[in-house]
Amino acid sequence: MKKILLLIIFSLSLNSYASIEKDSLSFAKIDSLENRIIELEKNREFNHSESIITEYKDLNNLYSVGFGILIALFGLVFPVILYLVQIKPSIEAIKETKALAKKLDEDFEKSFEKHLRKSKNKLVDQAIKSFENFSEHNLPTNYTLLDTYKSEGFDEVQVVRLIKLLKNKKIEESDKEFITSILPYQKDDFTESYFVDLIESSPNDKKCIWGAIYFANYNKTEYYDLIADIIINGYSIVGMFASLSSSNKNFAIGLLDNKKLTNNHDFNEIKNFCDYLSKNDIQTLRKADAEHSLIWKRYLNEK
Repeated sequence: MKKILLLIIFSLSLNSYASIEKDSLSFAKIDSLENRIIELEKNREFNHSESIITEYKDLNNLYSVGFGILIALFGLVFPVILYLVQIKPSIEAIKETKALAKKLDEDFEKSFEKHLRKSKNKLVDQAIKSFENFSEHNLPTNYTLLDTYKSEGFDEVQVVRLIKLLKNKKIEESDKEFITSILPYQKDDFTESYFVDLIESSPNDKKCIWGAIYFANYNKTEYYDLIADIIINGYSIVGMFASLSSSNKNFAIGLLDNKKLTNNHDFNEIKNFCDYLSKNDIQTLRKADAEHSLIWKRYLNEK
């Protein structure tokens, strides 16, 4: 009985020991599993931290690139926008303003010139009318007006009226001489025809000198023979060359080679002219200008 009891107790002890061993193994496995879990959690936290850092770096790089692009856009696009929105319209407005101001100036200048011409023509018309009506008490003023405006020229109708006055027998000779003196500044066919007719018909008329000056003013070299007629018919050769050279020196030099003047004018007059020119200038005409001319050759051959 005791043996059986001892066996039972021994058996229970073994089972208890086995149970304890088993529990110990279970706890060991549990501890190992817990450690593994902790390790995994640490690895996961580390990997998560690395992921966050990587994402932060990526975001930081993206921000840097984006910020650089924004700066570039601001530096390039903003000036363009500013130019299109503010500067270009301002420049165009300034151009428009300048164009408008220029047009206004031109319009004002044209209007002013038109007003001056109208005013001048009115005064000239009144002066000519005074001559036509023989209003002697107005003549001093009329002389001044016509003499003042002669260089600006008269219109065609006014020139015709002046030429008619020259053909009017009631007009005094002194008035005719004055009117003739302002015609060399009127370049037109009427004036040219008047002087041609005057010289051809009366080369010894004192008014012919103004025809010669007219020809010189407009370089009418085809009328050299008419000028030669004026000199041959008694007008001073020195006086003629003084008048012509003051108006057109080259025209005066050309007259020195005129055959009609060289061959038909009195030699003593030519000699006096060349002697004078040898020592003195005649206005802009000098000895050197005449030394190779036909007149000078006759002077050298016959003196």
